[in-house]
Amino acid sequence: MDTNNQKMFSLNGCDRARIVHVFSRIFQCQNITLLTHKNPDFDGMGACAAFAHILQTLGKNVEVIYPNEPGTPIPYLTPKALFNEHKQIPEIIVALDVANMERLYFPPAFANIEFVNIDHHVSNSIHATHNFVDGACSSAAEMLFVMLWIYDKALITRQVAEAILCGIFYDTLVLRTSSTTEQTLRVVEYLKATGLVWTDVVKSVIKPLASRDFLLWGELMSRIQISDSGKVAWIGVRESELVERNFEKRSLDGFVNNMAQMIDIDITFFAFEMADVTTKISLRSKKADVNAIAQQLGGGGHVRAAGLLIRSELDEAMRELVDVIEAS
Repeated sequence: MDTNNQKMFSLNGCDRARIVHVFSRIFQCQNITLLTHKNPDFDGMGACAAFAHILQTLGKNVEVIYPNEPGTPIPYLTPKALFNEHKQIPEIIVALDVANMERLYFPPAFANIEFVNIDHHVSNSIHATHNFVDGACSSAAEMLFVMLWIYDKALITRQVAEAILCGIFYDTLVLRTSSTTEQTLRVVEYLKATGLVWTDVVKSVIKPLASRDFLLWGELMSRIQISDSGKVAWIGVRESELVERNFEKRSLDGFVNNMAQMIDIDITFFAFEMADVTTKISLRSKKADVNAIAQQLGGGGHVRAAGLLIRSELDEAMRELVDVIEAS
């Protein structure tokens, strides 16, 4: 274990001695389960992939579990993940990038097992055995890096660095979001120094749109609505519409982020009515606290990026959210 007293990297509200204690406990265990959230993204998958690789290299029995299959698997250290099932009863469980228990695969068999929660959502509501939550951190991948660096920086090899950087780049839109801090930039520099080709990692996160998807995006841009006050812009799409036109949901990946960056309006949201007639909404902002807005309707996330699920059809859900935003 690294005994260097440098304090180059740190996490808000996460005591260094406690990090060392909990990570020592993780590395003492032989059977370990890693979890991330429903509809896993590159941040959660990147953190799981990096940690799983480290533990498996040390001869540990590691299960990585996602509640469902990801739309796009992470291109680095892709673990053999299980989907909504488990095969081992672990000694310890580590959840990465999960804001609440509802988004987690956590069967009754896991109820009394030591549980570590590592997350960067300000709305995190998980009560684990060991909670490490830093809402000011760019990503769960950055949090994992800092914790590994504090515990033993020798664990951060080039392969591990690639998976971690993929997670950081995904959640920060390649260092373009307000969650990108001075520490995030130093973490990226450290990871680059492991010998990885950072432009390759960028390309794995920012992929060109297929021409057909590009035309769909152009059509959707023309359907954006703006409130009379100019406070919010939004668009809604029904899953049935995509099915009828032979598009997949992944065709819309990244749309809300691009919409938020291109328009000079503070709050934007993308609403997607699913087949069960519930509406999933992704909120973005430049200044407003969209986590606080989302929490009024049972959602949550980050100050500048949040999400929620409204159990009503698309138009009704959009009206309800616009009313909440206008009143905030």
